[in-house]
Amino acid sequence: MEQLSDKGIVEKVLSGDKESYGILLDRYQNLVYRIALINFHNLEIAEDIVQETFLIGYKNLDRLMNPSAFAQWIAAISKNVCSGYKRKTKHIPLSLDYLDEVKIEAVNSSSDSDSDKELIHNIKKIVQKLPAKYREIIELRYTEGFSCKRLADFLNLSMSAVLSRLYYARKIILKMLKKEGVL
Repeated sequence: MEQLSDKGIVEKVLSGDKESYGILLDRYQNLVYRIALINFHNLEIAEDIVQETFLIGYKNLDRLMNPSAFAQWIAAISKNVCSGYKRKTKHIPLSLDYLDEVKIEAVNSSSDSDSDKELIHNIKKIVQKLPAKYREIIELRYTEGFSCKRLADFLNLSMSAVLSRLYYARKIILKMLKKEGVL
């Protein structure tokens, strides 16, 4: 099967084939992700930036002057999203990837710090309270170590659905941690 050019895909999307935008997302999400990681060194923020970048790109696709230059255009949007995020936030929020660092799956015996144990205990409690679709994705991501791609395949979801669920699950967890005075 012949691979469509970026120009061809953009034209298909603009003519009403909205599903084709997923091809561009698959093709360039790693580029956008790397740009975000370079700026923030935080996996959750990078995933959020990928999501926001592609959403902005989709909404403004009709403004793309040169469809053949989609990669450069989406990279520029990503850089703008990163800049905007930096302006809006005074600090980088707690990364749930911190759980990987303190080995959430082995917290019962191997964590040295009582504060690590307490934080992980509180997060585990909150994760159990999440709606099933969020709890499942958080547990697979952080306990089982699934990548976003593997989550999409395993759960039979689009990459954007996985990113969206992770985003909202993290947002709920952080909100509940703050509400309980943990953060």
